[in-house]
Parts: sequence; C-alpha cells; structure tokens
Amino acid sequence: MSHSASTLKIPLLVMAILALTAAPSAFSQRPWRANPVPTSIPVGDINYEGMIYDVGPDTDELKPALIHIHGWRPDGEHAGVDASYYAHYFSVQENIIGLVITLRGWPHTDGVNDCGLAQPADVSKVVDWLSQQPGVDPDRIGIVGESQGGQVGLLTAAINPKVKAVIAFYPLTDVTTWHEATDLDQGMVDSYINGVCATPGTKADRSPLFVADQIDASVLMLHGEADTRVSIDQSERMNDALNALGKDSTLIRIKDGTHYYGSPEWNEWITLDGVFEWLEGRL
Repeated sequence: MSHSASTLKIPLLVMAILALTAAPSAFSQRPWRANPVPTSIPVGDINYEGMIYDVGPDTDELKPALIHIHGWRPDGEHAGVDASYYAHYFSVQENIIGLVITLRGWPHTDGVNDCGLAQPADVSKVVDWLSQQPGVDPDRIGIVGESQGGQVGLLTAAINPKVKAVIAFYPLTDVTTWHEATDLDQGMVDSYINGVCATPGTKADRSPLFVADQIDASVLMLHGEADTRVSIDQSERMNDALNALGKDSTLIRIKDGTHYYGSPEWNEWITLDGVFEWLEGRL
C-alpha cells in the first residue's frame, strides 16, 4: 500500500468519528422517552389526539409498538384515557412503545363516530405515521382494542399490511347480527345499531367478519362467556372464519367474563400474562 493511501485513512476515520459523535441518534430524539407525551396525528379532515408511552428500559434497538384503541363511550366522554394504563403497563413489562389514540367522534379528536366506517382508514394513517417515528420498528406494529376498538383494529388490519398483530377484547365482528344478542335497550338498538351503524354504507361494511380473508395479521381475541353487550358468538365466528382461511387466530374464553376486562372475572394480570406470552414471536 502506498504512503498516500495509508495517510488518507486517518482523516477519513477521524471524520467518521466526528460525524457519529456530533449527530444525535434517532433514538435520542424520541421526545416521549421516560414520560408520556401528547401528540396530534393528521388523518385527513381531522387530527387524531393521542399519547405516546415509552417508559421501559432504554435501548438503541428498534422497539415494537402497539396502538391502543378504546371502545364505545357516551358522547362527550374522554374515551382515550381508558387505554392509558395498559399502554404504560405494556411498555414497562414488555418494552413495547404504546400509542393511545382517541377515535373519531370523541374529544379531543372530534369528528363524528360512524361505528367503524371511516375510523379504520383513520387508524391506518395512524399506523403509517407511527411506522415513521424514531425508535419504532416499522415491521413490528400491532393494535390493541376493546369492543369497538377491537372492531376497528381488525378492520384496519384488513386494509394495512403494516399491522402485524391485533389483540381484540370482546370485539364486535358482525354488525348485521349484533341486534339479535345484546343487552342494549330498544332505543339504542334503533338509534345506534340500526341507525349510526347502518348508514351511510351498510352494517356489513363495518363488520370484520366479512373481510376475514383480507386480514394477514396474527389475531388474538379475548371474550367473556357472560358478555351480554357483545355476545361471545361474535368472536367465535370470527375465529372460525380466520382459522378456516389458514390464518393465525386464537380465541381465549373468559369464564363468567363480562363486557369489561377490568372486572374480577377477567383475572386482569393473569390474562395479560397470557397476552404477553401470545405476543412472543408475533410482534
């Protein structure tokens, strides 16, 4: 090797070291490290309001991420906060970045709740946004949702292949039959199931069961056997449809479980341990 070639190596090495030390890594730019941070995500006509949790051990490796979606709540209620504790818990226990969002139709995201018609397209844009955030592994993004949040999560997986896993607590999967087995009073059946959930579009448009063939994400559904709001039949038929198509789907039945996974019958922490075990190798 010539003298000129060997002397050239030194300044190049020095320049490389200076570049590495001068430029902060993408991971150090995460504004939500250690403390949850509010965020606003444009999805078209509105912004989705959310909170990012990344409170687990720090690492220079990309982390998996889960979008946490609440279920139906009365008008005006701050629905998104319901998922905050679990986003924090998943982050601490499994070092999974959590993004809690508020669906279209609730403060402070605003807009109008449409029972899963436009909301999946909204959440698909949230998935795309999250996949581009520092520290997030774009190949390891999933969704956790309860009730309507599970419905929207499954529908999102049907239109966005970036979603690799869906964990759905007592999801609504077939809106066309919901009215046949629910404890909602007739007024809610008429105004919501046969109203909001039926037009514009159709009940089938809002039903994950009818797009099971388009879902390639791994799916875990958890449903209480005593759920009278959304019958366990909704998860049973979805699970059967996915398995018949050769998809990766699992249903965990909760004995005496109701439509609320914080109730004693759900054995909350034991159930979440089962969720963590299922996630291994899937996210």
